[in-house]
Amino acid sequence: MKKILLMVSIVALLAAGCGKTATNAPASPNNNEQTKAPLQAAQNPDPSAGKYKTIEVLPPTVAYTSTADGFTVNYPSSPKVTKTTVPTPNAGAIPVTEYRKTFSSGSEYAFYTVSVYHYPPTYKLTGDDLSSGLQTFNKILIALYPGTKVANQQSAEFLGNPALTGTLVVPVKLTPGNAATTDTSDYFTATINGQNIYVISAYGMDQNNYNAFLKSFKFTK
Repeated sequence: MKKILLMVSIVALLAAGCGKTATNAPASPNNNEQTKAPLQAAQNPDPSAGKYKTIEVLPPTVAYTSTADGFTVNYPSSPKVTKTTVPTPNAGAIPVTEYRKTFSSGSEYAFYTVSVYHYPPTYKLTGDDLSSGLQTFNKILIALYPGTKVANQQSAEFLGNPALTGTLVVPVKLTPGNAATTDTSDYFTATINGQNIYVISAYGMDQNNYNAFLKSFKFTK
């Protein structure tokens, strides 16, 4: 299923696009705190995206806290938490924690995801790490899915930290053997906080859901 492959690729967004081995980890507890972080990305709809209205995705309304990774964000319900290790071009192999809530219908999938890339204490993170990782990701994704377009990508500031925001539009076949495709958007914001890179993304859903997801995100340390 190509959408599953897409999200496997996005786990390597900032780590040179190499493979991974995933294991389950326990989810952090929920709390009731509502966050009001300023929205920094995807405020204007992309007319080329969003032809995927056959899957129902609930809005993010339930506050979730990760004590280990120092953030709160709203999901529709508690996400699945997985821990992985990925190689990077400049910092060696690093651990990644992924918090994902999945929806599916037939061969369609949609995800709310926060991925946290843990860099060593001695490594100095800069905006160049964001840029190089996104360039590598875009090349890999376009090679896997011909016709994938970078609808927009720009430097930004998110919660006082350097960030990159953007939208990818991926043509996905919903029926095997059928040439017809549907354009599916992946909205993302990647930012640096401390020794971590955080990627906040929403795939296969309405842009308003992503905006609400991103707006609810807040660092707690």
